Amino acid sequence: MTNSKICLAPAKSLDFPALSQLECDVFRDEEFSAVAFGPYRGTPRYLSHRTSSMAKPPSSPNKKDKYVKAFITNSDGEEEIVGMAAWSFYTGLKENLFKKEEKKEEKELTEEERFKINEGIWGPGANFKFCQDAFCVADEHMLRSTGGRHYASKSSSSLPAPMHPLNIPPSYQLGEYTLPNYDQI
Repeated sequence: MTNSKICLAPAKSLDFPALSQLECDVFRDEEFSAVAFGPYRGTPRYLSHRTSSMAKPPSSPNKKDKYVKAFITNSDGEEEIVGMAAWSFYTGLKENLFKKEEKKEEKELTEEERFKINEGIWGPGANFKFCQDAFCVADEHMLRSTGGRHYASKSSSSLPAPMHPLNIPPSYQLGEYTLPNYDQI
C-alpha cells in the first residue's frame, strides 16, 4: 500500500531527472512557457538540458540554488516524487551593486556562436531574447530595488533566473504533509 503522506526534503542530484520531468509536465501547457521555451520543451533533449542545468553550480558566488522535492513512499518503500519547489538565494551583493565593471575587449561572436551560448543557457528551442528580457532584466531590477540586500528569488524552468511555488499535481494534493525543519533544506 502506498503512503499518501507527502513529505518534503532537499533534492539530491539523483532527483533532478524526475524534477525536470515533473516541472515540464506542470508547465507544459502554460502560455508563458510556450513563448519562453518553445516547441522543444518536454523533449528528451530539453529534459537533459534542464537536468544538467539543475546540477550546475550557480553562475555567481553570491547565489545559492535550492531544490526541494515533495514525495510519497510507495508500497515497495521507494520514494515517488510528486512535487517540487526551487529557490535561488542571493547574498553579499551590496559591495558589487554600484561597482562599474571595466569593459573588457571581447571578440565579436558569430551568429552561430551566440546561438550555441544562448541555447546552453536557456535550452533548445528557447526564445532567447524573450528569456533575457523576462528574467535577466527582472533580476537586475530586483538587485536595484533591494539595494544589494539579501533576497530570495524563484528558480524557474531551465533558467538561472528569478520562487517556484511548491508544484504538486492535483492527483496528489489531498494527502497529509510533513514539513522538514528549515535548516534541513
